Amino acid sequence: MSDGNSERAVLAGRGGLLIVSFASHGFLRDGIQHVVTASGAAISTAWIADMIDERSVPRSLILIDACKVRGVAKGRGAIDDRAESVRLTKRMRHVHGQVLLSAAGPAYDDPVRRNGVFTEAVIDGLQCNATTIRDDVTAQTLITYVDQSVQAWIRKNVNPSIRSATQISGDTEAKDMPLAHCGPPAFVATTAVARGSNLLVYAEDRNKLLWEDELEAPITHVAQADGTIVATTQTKLIAFNSDGSSRWSISEPAALQALTSGDLFRRHHHHFVALWGSKVVIYDADGNAVSSCDTGEPLRDVAILRTTSHHAPRIVVASANRILLFDPKKLARGKPMWSAHLTPSSATIRSLTVVDHDRDTRCEIEIATTGDEVVYVDVKGHVIDKRGNVRLKLDSRR
Repeated sequence: MSDGNSERAVLAGRGGLLIVSFASHGFLRDGIQHVVTASGAAISTAWIADMIDERSVPRSLILIDACKVRGVAKGRGAIDDRAESVRLTKRMRHVHGQVLLSAAGPAYDDPVRRNGVFTEAVIDGLQCNATTIRDDVTAQTLITYVDQSVQAWIRKNVNPSIRSATQISGDTEAKDMPLAHCGPPAFVATTAVARGSNLLVYAEDRNKLLWEDELEAPITHVAQADGTIVATTQTKLIAFNSDGSSRWSISEPAALQALTSGDLFRRHHHHFVALWGSKVVIYDADGNAVSSCDTGEPLRDVAILRTTSHHAPRIVVASANRILLFDPKKLARGKPMWSAHLTPSSATIRSLTVVDHDRDTRCEIEIATTGDEVVYVDVKGHVIDKRGNVRLKLDSRR
């Protein structure tokens, strides 16, 4: 950055982030790091920091892939998502300060990747390889990743005993600067509706039809997860992107009985839960089977129970006369947390619904029968209320 174009520093604005990156020759003079510009002039990191500070830049990240040694060394010495950009900018406004990250000694080139080792570590880190906080790469997580990556390369190729590869200076607050988002993108909120074999997708307020598609058979269920919309027939899951383009489809030998979706693992990623005959399967938004188990009995309905926002989600499934509650993380073991059946044995389950029946801010399971009787059960399998003569008897509790 020469003095002639240093005025670009002000373009970051009050809500922006100025990123200055150098991949060049460098050296130490009087204990201060200098880098060589394209014109051949040497400028100090202190001058860079002062120049940025003089122009009242609210926050900046300075990356220097250049040697920081005295004398001669063997090194190189003498994401487009508009919605996420808006979200990062809003978070950025609450962070102020400057962070300078540079090589601690010689700067090396990687002949395989044809790039500076430091620079390629920065690029890899920003591409979501750095450990993330709330799905964001921050200055701090990038610092940690770059240091570990550069150390690993130097130990393998140059010096097995090296302990530190990078040097960091700057404001503590600035280390929380969000630099890249690595979670699911911000999707346009939609409402999907089935009418016979037609799938209609509206804007969230239902005032505008965004798109529609006709399936090969009547639609039985519709659910959404991380921007993926899934419509089901009796034999298939059919997924669409939020813009209406085809995404994936899945079929099984057994008939599809039910479908729902939710944040099963409290990681801000939603999953689908499908019932195929007697089998429960969890799919991610890309159609990958995450976990499954076979209950050994034909299933009818499924719901996701989360007692409060502080409780872990549970999967509740129903057969004709029995309900089973599973921990999503342990579904593959095939052992429910508890199971129970209705009495008399002639009572048949029509549907499962998650409700706050007694309005105490804690959700329960509503079990409705074909005889219009209802039982309300908490997450531990205890009956808290009922309507009619039907009863619920626990089979087992883990």
